[in-house]
Amino acid sequence: MKQPTTKKPRTAKRTGNALLEIDGLTPAAKQRISDATQALREVIEEAMPDATFEEHEAAVLKITNEIARQELERKLQTIADELPTTMVIDHNNDWHGERDATAFEYRREHSDNKKYHSLVGDLEVRRGVYREHGSWSRYVALDLKVGMMEGCTPALAKALAIWFGEMPTRQIAEFFAAAGRRVPSRSTLDRTARDVGAYAIAANDEIEAQIRATEVVPPSARALAIGVDRTAVAMRNNATRDAWQFVGGDLRRPRPKCPRSSDRKDKGVQWLMDYVATVTFLNDHGERLESRCYRLQSLANPDYMMKRVMADVHHALQQRPDLRLCVVQDGAPELWKLVRRHLGEQAGVAQWHEVLDWYHVDERLAACAQLCTDDEHLQQAQRDRWRTMLWASRGGAARLIRSLREKRRGVTHAAQVQLREHAHYFARRRSLLCYRKTKKLKLPIGSGITEGACKSFIGTRAKRSGQHWTPRGLAASLHIRGMIQSGRFDAFWAALRGRYIATSMTEVVSGT
Repeated sequence: MKQPTTKKPRTAKRTGNALLEIDGLTPAAKQRISDATQALREVIEEAMPDATFEEHEAAVLKITNEIARQELERKLQTIADELPTTMVIDHNNDWHGERDATAFEYRREHSDNKKYHSLVGDLEVRRGVYREHGSWSRYVALDLKVGMMEGCTPALAKALAIWFGEMPTRQIAEFFAAAGRRVPSRSTLDRTARDVGAYAIAANDEIEAQIRATEVVPPSARALAIGVDRTAVAMRNNATRDAWQFVGGDLRRPRPKCPRSSDRKDKGVQWLMDYVATVTFLNDHGERLESRCYRLQSLANPDYMMKRVMADVHHALQQRPDLRLCVVQDGAPELWKLVRRHLGEQAGVAQWHEVLDWYHVDERLAACAQLCTDDEHLQQAQRDRWRTMLWASRGGAARLIRSLREKRRGVTHAAQVQLREHAHYFARRRSLLCYRKTKKLKLPIGSGITEGACKSFIGTRAKRSGQHWTPRGLAASLHIRGMIQSGRFDAFWAALRGRYIATSMTEVVSGT
C-alpha cells in the first residue's frame, strides 16, 4: 500500500530582504540596511499607528521615493561640483558642423539651477554650462558625464520610451501614479518621449547598423519572407502639408512648431497611407521564428524603408546563403514593383520566390462565386473547385482564368463586367498564383505577418478612437514600438544611451 506523504508548503519561507542576497554586500552593509528598514518602520508606526496595510504600503512608497530622490539629487550635485573649470570634451556621436575633429576645449561659462526628472521626483541641481572658445557651441558637462536623456534620468527615460511605444502619455502618467512613482506632468512626459524618439530616428542609420551587425540568424531558420503593405493613419490637416519630413537626418534639427488647435486654419484630420514592411525568419514548417517590423510615413520616399529591409536580407544571407527567399503580399502593383526593384539591385540575391497572398485571392474567389449563382451551396461548391485548381493541379492559374471567362455566359451584364475584371486581375498576376509549388517548398502562402503588423504594430498604437498625429509624434512613437516588436529594444537602448554620454572628458591643467 502506498504510504501517505506529508504535504509540503507551496513556497518556501523567505527570510530577509531580497537586496541582502546581492553578492558583494558586506555584513556591515547588510546591517545598515536593516537599521534603515527599522527606522522606516518606526516612522510609519509613529505617524500612522492604526494604518491598514494599503495605507502602510502607500506610506512606504512615498517615504522611499523621497529618500531615493534626495540621494540622487546629492549624487548629481557631487558630480557637478567635481567637474573642472576647463576641459576637453569629446562627444564623438554628436554634431560638429563641417569639422572633422570631435574633441574641443570648453570652459565653464556660467552656472544655473536645473530640474531633472526622475522616477522618484524632480532633482534640483546647480550645474555648469560650458562653451567652446570662439564658438557658440555649448555643452552641459553634467548631462554628458552621467548620460541625462532630454532632461530625464536614464531609468525614467527608458521606462517612458517603452510605454510611449505602447500607449498615450495620459495613460503613461496614470500608470506611473498607480505604481507609486513621482514623475513629471503629462505634457513633460509627452515632450520628453517625442524628443527621445526624434533623436533615435535621427541617429537610426548608425544605431540600426550596430544592432544588425550583432544579430545571428536563428539556427532553425530555413527561409526568409518579405512583405510590404500600407495602412491608413489619421494625421492632422495642417501637419500633412509640412515640407519637413521626419524620417531621419540632421541630429540637431529643431522641433517644428505645432500651432494650438485654436490657431489652426485647417482643423480636422486627413487619413494617409503609411508603409509597413516585415522581414521574417521561418522554420521548416513555414512558421515564424523572428520578425523585423518597419514603418515609414506616407509622404516619405519608400526607398528609405526598403534599404533597411534589404540590409536585413543582405546580413542574413551573408550568414546563411542557403536560406530560401520569398516575397508574399497582396496584389498592389506599386508594392510589387518596389520590392522587385530593390531585390534586383541587391548583391548576392540571384533568385527569390513570389506568391500572392492567399486570403486576398480566396476573397475574390468567393466574390466570383456569388456572381455566378445565388444558390449558397452551389457557390461553395464552385469556390472549392477553384481552390482545388490552384492548390492541387498543374497549370491551376490558367485553368482558373479560363473557368472565370467561361462563367460569364448565362449571367447578367453587370455580373459579366465584374467577372471580366476578376479574370483580368488574376491574369495579370498569373505567375504569383503558384500555391502548389509554394507548399512543396514549405513557404508561406499568406501575408498574415505583414497584415498583422499593420494591426498590432500600427493600428493598436496609432488608430485608437479619436487619435490624430503630427508626423514627428507618430514617427517617434512607432520607431520605438518597431524596436520593441522586432526584439531589438535592449540593443537599441544601449546604443542610444551611448550617444548621450561623452566619449571622453579630460581636465585642462593651467599652463599645459
